[in-house]
Amino acid sequence: MPVSCEWMYMSRRSWFSVAVVAATLAGGLTVAPAANAAGSPPVECWDWWHNAHKWTAKCEVKRGAARALTDCGDMNNPSTRYGRWVGVGRWDFGGDCGDEHFTASDIQSTEE
Repeated sequence: MPVSCEWMYMSRRSWFSVAVVAATLAGGLTVAPAANAAGSPPVECWDWWHNAHKWTAKCEVKRGAARALTDCGDMNNPSTRYGRWVGVGRWDFGGDCGDEHFTASDIQSTEE
């Protein structure tokens, strides 16, 4: 599958997200900031899926809060869409770019 030139101009977060998607397709990935002293990340996600316009993942928020971030558009008209903050529990995360192209996803978390 050919790669669009717009991938050449992605932000650092977007490149990380592409790596997340690639690693996920290879067999699963835990997405989280640096682990706490106990060694476990505050958020773990699995069953990542995406197409040209949207993405989904199942996530468990172990502490603090988390939300989905979705980058849409292209290098000339980028936008980021934010999901609502959710607390501890299992949640379906995702984002929908509508008619725009989906370019990257991320999970933002806070530890309380």
